[in-house]
Amino acid sequence: MSPRRPSTDRAAVLEAALALLDEDGLEALTMRRLGARLGVDPMTVYRYVPGRGALLDAIAETVWAEAATSSDTPSPSWREEIARVSRGLRAALLRRPAAAVLVATRPVATPAQLALAERTVAALVAGGLDPAEAMRLLDITVAYTTGKVLGELRDPTDAEGTDPRAARERLDAAGLPHLARALADGYDWAPDCEFAEGLRALIAGWGR
Repeated sequence: MSPRRPSTDRAAVLEAALALLDEDGLEALTMRRLGARLGVDPMTVYRYVPGRGALLDAIAETVWAEAATSSDTPSPSWREEIARVSRGLRAALLRRPAAAVLVATRPVATPAQLALAERTVAALVAGGLDPAEAMRLLDITVAYTTGKVLGELRDPTDAEGTDPRAARERLDAAGLPHLARALADGYDWAPDCEFAEGLRALIAGWGR
C-alpha cells in the first residue's frame, strides 16, 4: 500500500504560509519551501494560488478578513466608527505579527480589504462626511495603525539597557536633557496607551 498523501486545500496552504512567515519571515516564504512544509510537490501549491504574489495577497486577505470580523457592528458616529475599525485592524495585525509588514505594504486589492473599506466609508458618509473625505480619513488612520503596530513589534529589550535611571544618565551624558527629563517625568514605552492617545488626537483634530 502506498503512503497516504498529505491533505492539501487552500486553507491548508494559507495556514502553512502563515506558519512559515511567523518562523522565518517574508523573504523565506517561497513556493518551494511552502510545498516542502505541506509535504507536497511545489507544483501542487500552484493549484490553490497561481504564484507568490497571489499568495501574499491571500495572506493579506486573511488578516483583513479577521479585521472585518472583529468590527462587524457599525458605530453610531463617524468618530466611533473609524476608531472601532482602527482597533479591529490593530488587533488582527497583533494576532498575525509576521504579516504586519505585508499588510502595511501590499496595495489594497483583495475582496476583504475592499469590502471593509466600502463598509467603513459608507458608515463615515452616513455620519456626515463626504466620500472623498471619508476615504482620506480611512487612509490616514490605516497608515497610523499599521505604523504603530510595526513599532510595537520591535522588542523594547533590544535597546541598550532597560533601567530607566541608567537610561536617563546616558541621555544626560549625551547632551540630551529634554529626553532625559521625559523619562524622569514618567515617560515609558506603553504601546496600548500610545495607540489610544494618538488615535483620539487624530480623530479629534480631523477637519479642524
